[in-house]
Amino acid sequence: MMEALFGGMSPWFTGPALLGTGYLLLQLALGHLGGDFDADLDGGGATAADNPGAEARWLSLETVSAFFVGFGWIGLAAHRALDLPFLSSSLAGLAGGFGVAWMVITLTRQVMKLQSSGNLDLSATVGREAPVYIAIPPAGAGVGRVTLVVNNTQHEISARQTGAELIGTNTMVRIIQVDSATGTVVVEPA
Repeated sequence: MMEALFGGMSPWFTGPALLGTGYLLLQLALGHLGGDFDADLDGGGATAADNPGAEARWLSLETVSAFFVGFGWIGLAAHRALDLPFLSSSLAGLAGGFGVAWMVITLTRQVMKLQSSGNLDLSATVGREAPVYIAIPPAGAGVGRVTLVVNNTQHEISARQTGAELIGTNTMVRIIQVDSATGTVVVEPA
């Protein structure tokens, strides 16, 4: 076993493979403990707030370690298992390393695009129609709730009215005003 990992030209592949694998295992352990360890090696100024997936770069520690894992293990397998010469094994390792790094970047960007702040600018709802989810009592008697889909996300919003009659469940209403202080909308029957 030790001869396969460290004999001949194998350390050129084993070293990066063990280094990358060790870093990824450390990240996994820290993730379970609630910690994090990362550095941006390219010094780019974009943050995750600027662009979803911005932290998925070619020169982040995760990407470099993924490259080392792909280069090391694929290069070692080509060198030992397929008995390829060192140059061919190195080329296979480079292709594998770049492939694994590209895959990590692509998957990270796609996952980061799924994140959203969950905040809704209520002023953007004025003029929109929504169904009543919880009946809205007459003016001054309390609040009900409406459901509204904004940016492909469903929101339940507290709603009140200025009318004198109860607005029942499933009735369509139009949002006419926003009360930012209380986070409610004022509605009227549509």
